[in-house]
Amino acid sequence: MEPFGEHDKFDVYVVTRRINAPVPEPEWIRMEGNLTEVLATLRQVRAAGGNGLVVPTRYRDWRVSRDQAQALALQAFRSIRESTSDIFSDLSEPEDEGACWIFSAENYTAQERGVIPGARSIRVDKLDGHIWSQSEAAAFLRLSAT
Repeated sequence: MEPFGEHDKFDVYVVTRRINAPVPEPEWIRMEGNLTEVLATLRQVRAAGGNGLVVPTRYRDWRVSRDQAQALALQAFRSIRESTSDIFSDLSEPEDEGACWIFSAENYTAQERGVIPGARSIRVDKLDGHIWSQSEAAAFLRLSAT
């Protein structure tokens, strides 16, 4: 079962208003709509040169702070580093993706082998702090596919 689905209600989380504009604080377009309605609004935001994400409404009132997420991401990153001989950069500051905090680290070993994107991302759920699996991240990104 996918973590986000057709029975959820959704909002648009606007992350940029115009291409090449300074990055503003993200903001919610509070719709509580079905996926079809919200995707139509997201297409309008993108047509105007902005960008955003479709996010289930339950994530408006997140419970995991940036600092809490960073501690969880660092713990997960330590496990990743211990499980491989790959060489990584330090973990980035978090980016806000509406439903999760995302942290990234360059994987220098992968980059030397020509792997794209040559980085490792860790997404921390804003509601309960669990680390998202690759399938959860993919399901979340599919919501915003227009």
